[in-house]
Amino acid sequence: MLESQRWDDAITLCTKEAAAGKASAQRDLGELFERGRGVKKDGSAALEWYTRAASAGLAEAQFAVGRAYEKGKLGARKDKITAMEWYRKAAAQGHQKAIARMKDLSR
Repeated sequence: MLESQRWDDAITLCTKEAAAGKASAQRDLGELFERGRGVKKDGSAALEWYTRAASAGLAEAQFAVGRAYEKGKLGARKDKITAMEWYRKAAAQGHQKAIARMKDLSR
C-alpha cells in the first residue's frame, strides 16, 4: 500500500508541475507512462509528454522523441527523418546518445 501511495504522490506532483510548464516534470511523466510506473502503460500519453518537454528544449526528451520515431514506438510512426530532427536538437546540446544515434542512422 505504501508503494502505491508513493506512486500516487509522484504522479500528482509531476502532473501539477508538468501542467505549469516544467519540462523536466513533463519528461518524467513521459517516462512514467512509457514504463507503466504508477499509471497504466500508455505509449500515446508518453509520447505526448515527451514531445511537450522536447519542444521546451529538454535534450533528454528530444532524444526520447527521436527514439520513438526511429523505432516506431509509443504510437509514433517509424520515420527516420523525424527521428534525425529530434536527435539533431538533442545532439546540439551535447547529448551523447543522440550523437551516437545520428552517426548510426547516417551510415
